[in-house]
Formats: sequence, C-alpha cells, structure tokens
Amino acid sequence: MAEIRMIHLVCPFCVKEGKTEPVETPATKVLVPALLERWVPRREREYGFISLEEAIAKDARLAVLIEKHNGRKESSRLCFKHGSAMLAAKIWVDDLSVILERKARAAERKAAQAFDSIGSILAGKQAAAVPEPQGVEPEEDDASAEAREAQEAVQRKLAADVEARSKTDGDGKKGKGGRSRQPYNRSSSRREAAAASD
Repeated sequence: MAEIRMIHLVCPFCVKEGKTEPVETPATKVLVPALLERWVPRREREYGFISLEEAIAKDARLAVLIEKHNGRKESSRLCFKHGSAMLAAKIWVDDLSVILERKARAAERKAAQAFDSIGSILAGKQAAAVPEPQGVEPEEDDASAEAREAQEAVQRKLAADVEARSKTDGDGKKGKGGRSRQPYNRSSSRREAAAASD
C-alpha cells in the first residue's frame, strides 16, 4: 500500500474561526478548490459545479482563497470540513493527493521527453562523428542482394533507353518530357489548334 503523505495544514476558514496552528493532516483529507474552469471536470460542470474564479466573480469575499506562490495564482488548501462546504456550495474541489499524483505523472512525462530528445540529439551527433570506414561494405543477406541487383538492372535499362532516345533526336535540343523543341510562332499554334478541333 502506498504511504499516505502528511502535510501541515493551515485552512483559511479555520484561521477565521481562531484555529491558527498548523494541523498535521493526510493529503487524502486535504481539499483544493479548482481555480480555473478547465480544472472542473465536464461531467461535474453539467451538474452545476463552478471554479473558484467564477465563484469569486459572484462573491468577492472568496478572493482570500487565492494565494500567490512563485508568481502564480494557486488555490488555498482546505480542511475536509470546509472543503466539503465548498462542494455543497457547488464549487469544485479535488483531493490534494490526486493533484500531487497528476503533477508527478506530468513531471515523469516531461522528464521522459527531455531524456528522449537528449538521446536523439546525441545519437545523431554520434552517427555523424563515427563515419563508416571506406571500402568495407556491410554484410547483406540474399533477399537484399537480389533487390539491389534488380534495382541496378532497372537503372541500367532506363539509362539505355535515355541514350537511345538521345541518339534518335538529331539536334540535341530537348524540352520537357525528352521531346525535341520546335520554335514557337503564332501560325503553327493556330494550325495545330484548328487540326485538333477537326
């Protein structure tokens, strides 16, 4: 079983009630209001739950639940009693333990992506730094040897066809598609257009 993380909680509602000392609380019993609308699950939104920012727009007194931490806005951590009261008021809250798990998974994904990108960069540099020695060809099996021979035969045939065409064309001037070019004049194009329409 996973170890339950304990934190020293100072709930802002408890402080208003006169309980100013931090209370050691399991992370599974600490609730955090969803600060932004995107952190409220779609299904819960359909049931009428809102984010803390939307609740502050309705009642400015709730603004004390937003803290600045490292230059970012964050929701205050609430005890189970007051977090449940937020749920009853249709303000969505999450367990701190769930939030910490999400952050840990996101950090793992980010670290894995960084590791992969560093590995690919180093693999590319290593391949460029260690060129294959000249004159030594890698061993190939029968299937790849047959495929290479077939490809070379096709290339030889194409080269022979191109050479044969160039010998039959006398002037050596060629346009697109290997056809010899003819000088353009209006009368020739009109004749060709008239011949094509007949």
